[in-house]
Amino acid sequence: MARSANSRIEEMPVELTSTYFDTAERDLLAHDLTLRRREGDDESGWQLKVPHSRGRVEVTAQLSK
Repeated sequence: MARSANSRIEEMPVELTSTYFDTAERDLLAHDLTLRRREGDDESGWQLKVPHSRGRVEVTAQLSK
């Protein structure tokens, strides 16, 4: 993508909090799964990373109100 001479990128700091979940026996980790709850800005929600033939896929769900 070409940018014009007058274009600019605006960076803004974002504060995110991530809480990771697993069983005491680390069953999710043993199966290459990652479950986290993220809060802050527009990335709030549940995120589950699962194995896929091309790496990992992230499944997301909004937080309940």
